[in-house]
Amino acid sequence: MALRLIDSTNEHLIKIGFTVKQRDAVLEDLVNLIVSAQPFESHDALLKRFKEREEVMSTAIGSSIAIPHIISDRITDPLLAIGIDKDGIQYDASAGPVKLVFMFIGPAQKREPYLESLVRVSKLLKTEKNREQLINADSPSRVLSILQELD
Repeated sequence: MALRLIDSTNEHLIKIGFTVKQRDAVLEDLVNLIVSAQPFESHDALLKRFKEREEVMSTAIGSSIAIPHIISDRITDPLLAIGIDKDGIQYDASAGPVKLVFMFIGPAQKREPYLESLVRVSKLLKTEKNREQLINADSPSRVLSILQELD
C-alpha cells in the first residue's frame, strides 16, 4: 500500500501564518517544527541543508507552491512539515508569492516512498480547488482533514 501524505505529518508539523514572510525565515520556522517533533539532526545543520538545496535550484514550482526537500540517512520514514500563509511569502524573486510550503525529508535508505510523496503532493496541489482548501484552512487539524479527504 502506498504511503499517504497524512502518514508523514501531524498537527505539530503544520504552521499557519508567518510573522516574517521571507523564504529563509519560513524555512527556519518549519525546521523548528521538525526538530521539535523529531530531533534526529541539529536545527542548524538541517536548516543549512535546506538553504543549500534552495541555492542549487529554487523549490518554488509556481501556483503559489514550494516543495523544499532533502534526504537524510538519520530517519527511516518520510517527514512532512507544512507551512501555509494566505497573504503569501516572498520565496523566490522569479516565482511570485508562495502560500503553500510542503517541506519534505526523505530517508536515504528508502527513497521510493519519499519520491512517491513528492509526486503525490505535486498531483494534489495541481488542482486550484485543492490549493484553495488548504490555503483557507484555519487550523492544523483542518489541514489534516483536508489531506485525509484529498489523498
